[in-house]
Amino acid sequence: MHAALDGATGTFQAHGSAPVLALRQHRELIRNMVVRQAVLLAYIDDFKVLGLSALCVVPLALLLKGG
Repeated sequence: MHAALDGATGTFQAHGSAPVLALRQHRELIRNMVVRQAVLLAYIDDFKVLGLSALCVVPLALLLKGG
């Protein structure tokens, strides 16, 4: 983890950022990655819940059609 932190911070510094700014940019990069992953996991969970709900409603819809 520390090697990745040093590598990314070094990359930002190589592109002209001050050391403190490069560390802040790296932390923001990690935060953005975590947020993106959290959004994807939430979407997957919502998709599963909606799919299960739809499977539960289909038999009810068939019962209503026959009545």
